[in-house]
Amino acid sequence: MEFQLRNFKTSGKILDKNHPDLATSYNNLSLTYRDMGQLEQALEFIEKTLKIREQVLDKNHPDLAKSYSVLSTIYFDKKKYTSAKQYAEKAVAIQESLFPKGHPNLDIMKRNLEAIEMAMEKG
Repeated sequence: MEFQLRNFKTSGKILDKNHPDLATSYNNLSLTYRDMGQLEQALEFIEKTLKIREQVLDKNHPDLAKSYSVLSTIYFDKKKYTSAKQYAEKAVAIQESLFPKGHPNLDIMKRNLEAIEMAMEKG
């Protein structure tokens, strides 16, 4: 974590505020905070990632799908299933535009969406 924070601070000083590499640094911090169970910090950094990626990437870019997927996972962990489903659906839609039916990346996204829907049914 210490290395990622140091890298982030350096990137933030060097790169433009909308640079894709800065979004990658935010994304990596988000994943680390999620792994540590610090969901609020994870959410903060994935939202920063998403803000940049939505501005600079094509609407069907795979990195945008990854950001939606991470955001969905964080909301799932927080038991905010409606928000989790919303972002999982966005991730699936992008993956469907990129990959043929049965592609592993698409299948993973669809399974994540199914898990969210099952959790919603259970309440």
